[in-house]
Order: sequence, then structure tokens, then C-alpha cells
Amino acid sequence: MIRSAWQNFSAVLRRSMDMAGVFFRGAVISAAVMTVILIFLSTIDGILNGSVYVNYQLGGSMINYAAGFVRRGLFGEILMLMNGVCQPVISMILLSSVSFIFILYILVSRMIKLKVGLPYILALMLSPSLLLMHTGAEFLRTDGIVLALNFTASCIILRRLLKRNKLSPVGGRDRASFTGIITTDAALILLLSLSALIHEMSAALLPPVMLLFFIYAQRNHRTMHFLLVFSLLISLYIVMMKGFSFADSGTIAESWSWIYGTPDSFRYNDGLLSGTDKIIAMAAVKVTRARLAGIDLNLATEMLMAVAVPCLILLFSGLPICSSASSRACKARILLIILSFCPLGLCIAGNDFGRWYSVCALNFAAYALLIAHTSGRTAMPDKFPFAADRKIKEAVRQCAVITITVILLNFRFDCWGQFLKSEQKFTDSISLSLTNASRLTEDLKPVIRREKMIVPHSDYASLPLR
Repeated sequence: MIRSAWQNFSAVLRRSMDMAGVFFRGAVISAAVMTVILIFLSTIDGILNGSVYVNYQLGGSMINYAAGFVRRGLFGEILMLMNGVCQPVISMILLSSVSFIFILYILVSRMIKLKVGLPYILALMLSPSLLLMHTGAEFLRTDGIVLALNFTASCIILRRLLKRNKLSPVGGRDRASFTGIITTDAALILLLSLSALIHEMSAALLPPVMLLFFIYAQRNHRTMHFLLVFSLLISLYIVMMKGFSFADSGTIAESWSWIYGTPDSFRYNDGLLSGTDKIIAMAAVKVTRARLAGIDLNLATEMLMAVAVPCLILLFSGLPICSSASSRACKARILLIILSFCPLGLCIAGNDFGRWYSVCALNFAAYALLIAHTSGRTAMPDKFPFAADRKIKEAVRQCAVITITVILLNFRFDCWGQFLKSEQKFTDSISLSLTNASRLTEDLKPVIRREKMIVPHSDYASLPLR
């Protein structure tokens, strides 16, 4: 009787400890999510009160179709359409916020579902080259929107592929209906066309999406519809970049006069000209080539830190990203991961390398988590048969990840691809972010009511070429 009572007590104690562990893990993850959101809220407040300089981003968002079809023009058209509800800067904040919240949801929800260890979740979320890179003025760029559109397309395909819990180029007996295929194709064309027309950098995000789409098409024995969708998207990029890369910036500036007032104040905005004026754009390309020609060890090291740190975090977590019972499925997974590094090629087009490193890191992290699975999950290949040895190895890996995370919290990653020492401690920056975010409502009201208009202006001569 005493023995039975002790067993019951032990079972209740274990359940209580498990529940406490789950509660603690959920509380810490929630706190980390709120920390990232808090930093974004602080950034938004800085944009509204003018302490975050976003003139270049505002100017770049002005590109529209007033002077004819041109690359990046769709985003400006969307902002002009939304102006009936709110002024452009608020529209930009809303679109960026929804995009980054969606990306954050993908990363966190997948890590929780895959039962990734708490240190790895925190390390990935607080990595300076991932979400935290897109704070300050970078928050208003279209990078997050383009990433979110491509991830949405991939999630649609994966949802159909993983219905049978199998990621394989070989199709099963059950095929998707013709209506389902048409619906999927239409959704993909819509999402990926929007992505292409918002920013041409989306071409670097296209390969992994197309690989997943090819697997999906081959599984349903309808490869021709893959070729059709792929041809339409490639044709769009070719037409856009070949004949419609530049436009008359003066005409575009005039089209905004009914919102921003006299166009003379923003006609020569740096962001507007860099996307519409051929001379300015080619000068920026020359700067990029010169930087690539003089690439040094520091630049390579910073790229390695930006891209490799998220890779190491997921590697240490032990997620079976590329493993599969099928050799063909394994090869498909490996190829998908390789293609997720395509954004590094954007370094040839623009010298703001930090953006491309961050986009690449986010692309890899998202796809690695989307295709990872829990079946047969191991922390790392074990050479030691004893459970104690495995626990020691896991503890060492977690300590290493925690150490890397704490060190990197004292650095920030800028759009030029540099890891810079932060001017203040991370705890102090969070405290400052909390103070700034508390003023958000106060700073937001006059902007929503249009009592205060945040407008771009001409400062091209005073700014470096992007």
C-alpha cells in the first residue's frame, strides 16, 4: 500500500513538473515574441515622431505607373489606392507589420510544433541578422512584404504536398482534382506576380518556390502546368527588367502632388531617383562592383556571421531537415536548402549587402523549419550509447548557443552588412523601446488624422548612393 501511494505521488509530481516546464517554456517564448514586437513598435514610434530617418524609403515607395509600366511600380499604386483610408506612411507601416508578424508566426509556430529546445528558439528569434535586422528605417522597405508573399506561396504548396506526410518528387495514387490544381496555380501566379511587381529582388526568392511547385506538379502527373506558370513568371521578370526598368521620375513626382503637395520638394528624392533614373542606378551598380572587387576578410566574416549563425542554431537543435526514408526525397530537401541561399546573389546588384544577407538567412530559416519533421528526431548523430552522454552533449550545445546569443545581443547588423557594437546594452535598449512604444498612441493620432503629414523630400545630394 505504501509503495502504491508513493508511485501515485511520484506520478502526480512528474506531471506537475512537466506542466510547470511547459508553462515556463511558453512564458519565456511569449516574452521573447513580445520583445521582438516591442522593438518593432518602438521603431514605428520613431518613424512617426521623426527620430527614425525614412526619407529614402518613402521616396522609393513613390514609384508607380504614372509614367508607364515600370519595375517596383505596383507598391506605389497600392499606397495611392490606400490613401483614401490613411496616408502612405501608415499604409507602409501596416503592410510591413502584417508581413513581419506573419514571418515571426511561421518561425515560432514551426519551432514549437517541432519541439525545438528553448535556447534554440530564443537564439533564432533574437539573432541580429534575422528579424531584428529589419528595424529602424529598414522596417519600411518592401523586403518583408516580398518574403511574406513567397513564404505564403510555399506554404500553399507544402500544405498540399504534406497531406500524406511525404515530401517526394514521386507522386502517390491520390491526385489533386483539376479544380484544386487550377486554384493552386491561380493563387501562385497571383502571389508571385505581386511579389515580382513590388520588387525585382523577389527573383532570388523564386527558385525554392519553383522547386516545391515542380514536385507538386510531378506528383499530380501534370508537369505542363508547371511549365506554364514558370514561363509566365519568367516572362514577367524579363519584360520588366529588359524594357521597363526606368521611367520619368518627374512625371511620377507630379502624380503625388495631390497627396504631398508641390513636387519640387521631393522631385529629386534619393529613393525615387535610384529606382527610376538610369544614370543614378548605374552609378550605384558601379559602387557595388567596386566593393565586390575590394572584398576583404572582414566583409566575408560578417557575411558568414549573418548567414551561418542561423544555420548553426538549427543544426545544433538536431532537426532532421534533409533526412528522409526516400533517397529522392532527401535529394529534393537538400536541393531546396541550397536554393534558399540564392539571395546571396543579390550582392551583385546592390551594395547594401546587409539586406541580402538577412533575406538569405530568413529564407533559409523559414524553409528549413517548413520542411523539417519530428519523426526520428535526434539531437545529433550519437556515437555514445549512454543516455548520460547524450544529455551532456545536448547541454554543451545549448550552452554554446546561449553564449553566442548573449554575445550577439551586444551587436547590431546594419544594411551595409556590418556587425557593429551597440551603443547601449540590450537591456537598456529594451527599456528604451518600452518607453518609446508607450508613446505610440500619442504620436499616431495626429498622423492618422492627417494633422501631421510625413512626406519625402529632395536630399539626393546629401546622401550616399544606394
